[in-house]
Amino acid sequence: MKCGIDDVRLSFVADGDRDLIRSIEDEPAGNAMANVLPRSAGAFDRHWVRIMTSPTVVTRIVEVRDGNAWHRAGFVTSFLTSFPVRGESSERRCVGYRLGERWWGRGFMRIALGRFLEDVVCERPLWAVTAAENIASQRVLSRCGFDVIDRRWTPATGRYPAGDEVVVWLEG
Repeated sequence: MKCGIDDVRLSFVADGDRDLIRSIEDEPAGNAMANVLPRSAGAFDRHWVRIMTSPTVVTRIVEVRDGNAWHRAGFVTSFLTSFPVRGESSERRCVGYRLGERWWGRGFMRIALGRFLEDVVCERPLWAVTAAENIASQRVLSRCGFDVIDRRWTPATGRYPAGDEVVVWLEG
């Protein structure tokens, strides 16, 4: 069953959301779809501190309604990072998101990301990178106004296996 616009809301991240974010980041199906490796406990702890303290990171929890109950189902984040696009490397504001597997395929993330882009992070341009085989994520980004600007092969790192990526941006 597809959701409606009133079935999604964003809330601020709280200390109690640490386990939610960790459990979503540890889901094997989500990691396979995003072509990422799970973080070690130490790496996740460093990541959590950055989420909670960095002035350059903006994160919201995605809450979804299922019947009459609200569930904390995922997260949307924006952050500054450096990565090359067409040979030019510079600092860019990026967006990323994850939704618990239980909530996939119902339109929740499209609404959540749209709301995040409209109400929380208004800076443009915005960038995102997805695994080339992650068609669902590419569809979410496209429906939120992002355009593909590059496709590339990326070598393996400690967090990401080697693979094809799609780079998208949302122009100002």
